[in-house]
Amino acid sequence: MGRVRRAVQTAKKVSSRAERNQRRYRVWVDALPLDDHGVLLEQQNGRTLDGNIYYVLRELLRADGYPDLHVLLVVTEAGQANMEAELARRGVQTKTVARGSKEYYRALATSKYLFVDNTLPPCFAKRPGQVLVNTWHGIPLKTLGRQEVTSAPLIGNVQRCLAVADYLIMPNASMERIMVRDYMLQGICGARVLPLGYPRNEPFVQRRPGREGRRAYAWLPTFRMDADSRRSTPQAIRDMLAALDGKLQDDETLYFRPHPIVADRFDLSGLIHVRAFPQGVEAYEFLSTCDVLVTDYSSVMFDFALGGGKVVLAPFDKDEYERDRGLYQSMDELPFAQVNDADALLGELRSPKAYDDAGLRAAWWPYPTLGAARSLCERVIRGGAPLEGEHVVTAPDRPTALIYSELACDLDELRSELESLAQTYAVRLAFPKECGHDRGAFLASLPQEVSYTPLQPSPALTVGERIALAVTWHRTGAGAARRARAALEFERRRLFGDARFDVVAIHDGTQRRWLALMGLM
Repeated sequence: MGRVRRAVQTAKKVSSRAERNQRRYRVWVDALPLDDHGVLLEQQNGRTLDGNIYYVLRELLRADGYPDLHVLLVVTEAGQANMEAELARRGVQTKTVARGSKEYYRALATSKYLFVDNTLPPCFAKRPGQVLVNTWHGIPLKTLGRQEVTSAPLIGNVQRCLAVADYLIMPNASMERIMVRDYMLQGICGARVLPLGYPRNEPFVQRRPGREGRRAYAWLPTFRMDADSRRSTPQAIRDMLAALDGKLQDDETLYFRPHPIVADRFDLSGLIHVRAFPQGVEAYEFLSTCDVLVTDYSSVMFDFALGGGKVVLAPFDKDEYERDRGLYQSMDELPFAQVNDADALLGELRSPKAYDDAGLRAAWWPYPTLGAARSLCERVIRGGAPLEGEHVVTAPDRPTALIYSELACDLDELRSELESLAQTYAVRLAFPKECGHDRGAFLASLPQEVSYTPLQPSPALTVGERIALAVTWHRTGAGAARRARAALEFERRRLFGDARFDVVAIHDGTQRRWLALMGLM
């Protein structure tokens, strides 16, 4: 019991510290000036060094690059020492900051330039003068946003971080259509779309596979949610790794890299021919030297294909995954071989590439990839000329309407009203995130013409602002009213950026915070 009690107390302490730091962030947003030379880089919420943001970091740190910038790289608190050691191994000298720390929130409030490839904390509100660049996520095979029915009510923070961005990298027009449509960005996003390949893929353009007399393979399975029905899949992968280890020869090595969130589920100790990705080299640089990539539903298959390498798919739970998660196209439409056992996989690893994907690669990657990091930094930080084909996310072609509901009403009636409004307006339904948890079927039933936004709660408001919001419903003292107005303006900017709506209406609801916010929209 003592150990459990200490764990609970530690969790409470960390939670209270996080909330305290977010309230500090709220104060700093208004109180501190922007650092015009400040750059905050956040890769996968600080969990890894590999990907687009790392290539941006290297571009900013090159000798003839940007010496006046104050660059901070976000890492996790638990992994900070390891991340700094890895940076040293790679010869990269930069300051790091632990995500969630007081220093992190101060940098989030004051850095002029923010580069991310995922999400920022729910409390984040982009202040005037800040420039947010979002490079998420990769050419998708698995569905995203409203198409991912099981998680659609939870998309609020991803949608929000895309919507308030100033720049979005889109590697092809189809990808742009998917992201804008399925994260429902029209009407709430005024970002400039940069038609660029991903910076992380530059090594594939200069691909140098193979090692003299040796074969190197890489296996990167995608991340799966912890649904009970999918818990067997990591075990299936572990079993195949063990089987392959006994079949691979001494001149063959399989490098395995699980998603960072589930890395602790895989123990490679005792295996001879199966190893973890090497330290001291960036993951995409290393991938570009491998002969074959093995994956399942991950967008890394399209990245690897850019260099002309062979891709093999090992989708153990294909039927279940397609049914429950959903894919934008059938895996059978892809040119890559699919295997489900160690012998079949071994055969594909050893055989030459037997398909022609040149036409597909040209369709997947029509925009420049080589020099993408340099083009991005020159455009964003140096204010260079717009890139060829650069444009703003398309705005709705009709007036906009924001309808608030807590989804505690007759949902058939609400759907009918939204559908009727959609004949005249670009309609967006807003609801508190927690009210959407058991409303997935209703949200999935809405027509494409009706967008929605889960309102993401945040503990960032100060105690005084929370009190002021409650007090002003009963009396209108000048001080309380001023604090309440400031709090609501912060919330509006946090959730919707600069978006405005031609019509705002409340369908049903009792939560004062959100009802008051609607009055500012």
